[in-house]
Amino acid sequence: MKKFIVIAHTAFSSMFFAGHPLNTDDAYSIGKNNFEIEFVAEVINHRSEWEFAVPIALSYGLFENLDLSLITSHHRVWDNNSSQNCLNDLFFEVKYIFWNDLISIGVKPFLSIPVGQEEKGFGKGKVCYGSYILLTKEWETFHIHTQFGYSRNNNNIGELPDLWEYSIALEKLLSEKIYAVFEFGISRNSFPGVSEHPTFLLGGFMYELNENLILSLGLMKGLNQNEANYSLMSGLTFGF
Repeated sequence: MKKFIVIAHTAFSSMFFAGHPLNTDDAYSIGKNNFEIEFVAEVINHRSEWEFAVPIALSYGLFENLDLSLITSHHRVWDNNSSQNCLNDLFFEVKYIFWNDLISIGVKPFLSIPVGQEEKGFGKGKVCYGSYILLTKEWETFHIHTQFGYSRNNNNIGELPDLWEYSIALEKLLSEKIYAVFEFGISRNSFPGVSEHPTFLLGGFMYELNENLILSLGLMKGLNQNEANYSLMSGLTFGF
């Protein structure tokens, strides 16, 4: 399963990651010739403005241990004086699981195509790229996922060119079809001279409506002024 993180004005905007609502990806693949579509709706409070984001991801299992994903998103941002609608850059990801024993390990390189509306603060205006290292440890009713990511943040607005991100997530099975999820994440601040990095906590639930359909809900809370104040999100993942 996959998930997006939707945080405006960063190199990691609208990336897809593990089972929604988590930002951390898992070291699993969807299997050869399988498809997965994920729809997410997220309301984000940035203190002085609001944002409504609708990312969509399509994934395909090219091999048993290799997935291809294409991600796009639409955003509406508003405050007391104005509002605007924006498209973000298009992302292409390749997820390769190369170890699957007591622990699962994978890599996920990505490339962004600058089709977003850079003049509105979404999209970089240049091709960006990077990769994640993914690790998952699984027990019968408990999973741990962790990831470390690097992004080459090519841009036209003076942001730092080299960014990193780290997060760790826990999944706990509450019943046959319901998981509780918890997460902590931190990423490098993209603005030069700012030493405080955006950090967040997230909690939520995943409910398996059936073997091919998952409903998810989550709440993210920023832990400092460099992160969004909070966000409420819901998602629907369909596999076939």
